[in-house]
Amino acid sequence: MQSRRRRLALQILALATSALFSFIFAGDAPWQSLLRALSVVVFVGTLAYLAVSELAGLLGRRRQVRFRGVERVGLEHMREVEFVDVWMRARTEVLCFGSVMSHVSTQEDLITRTVARGVRVEFVMLDPRWLRRQAELHVSLDKYYDGDVVRAAQASYHRLREIERRLNRAYGADHVKLRTYQQLSLMSATIADPGRPDAYGVIEFHLFRGAGRYRMIASNYADDGTNTPLIAGVLDAIAKVLGRDPD
Repeated sequence: MQSRRRRLALQILALATSALFSFIFAGDAPWQSLLRALSVVVFVGTLAYLAVSELAGLLGRRRQVRFRGVERVGLEHMREVEFVDVWMRARTEVLCFGSVMSHVSTQEDLITRTVARGVRVEFVMLDPRWLRRQAELHVSLDKYYDGDVVRAAQASYHRLREIERRLNRAYGADHVKLRTYQQLSLMSATIADPGRPDAYGVIEFHLFRGAGRYRMIASNYADDGTNTPLIAGVLDAIAKVLGRDPD
């Protein structure tokens, strides 16, 4: 949006400059004087807009790097509008990482609409079969989630596996992938276009039972090696969990 506005401003500037030079050597008729004055106003105003826009962009980039791409934070659960916004922003891919995946596995309509736009979707969740073998772990998670976490994970896994089969039949193989990992993670993330420099997503760090989750809305940026963006760090961690090299 900002780049489109900047292009429009440059076009207006070019038009104003052209008009100014067209009339600069013209006569002194009232309408010619008026056009010259209008051209000057548009010319100066457009220059001022471009200068302010560049300054705002520079300050925004500095702020983005300073806070590692984090735009907003909160302790409440992920709001539905923020979750949907990530899916709607995606142009090529959505990466959805979590433990039990109780919420996202029920969003079949949203997932279907996203895949229908040509966006690929990858789900990464805790392996419910591995979890069942970790007696002490799933007892603790039962308390955190206030329910049978193994049963919830199994139900989510089967729902996502069915979504994977159905959408891959409809739109072609590998449009949807479901992967699992076998270790405890206290983080969940939904990231649009993880392979692009302008990746954007919602990242949550799970706290204590009843304390909610620490939620962060973040965007990616070019990393110069001095202040790695949060999203890049999260993607690196997920790649390591899956045992593959980060892109």
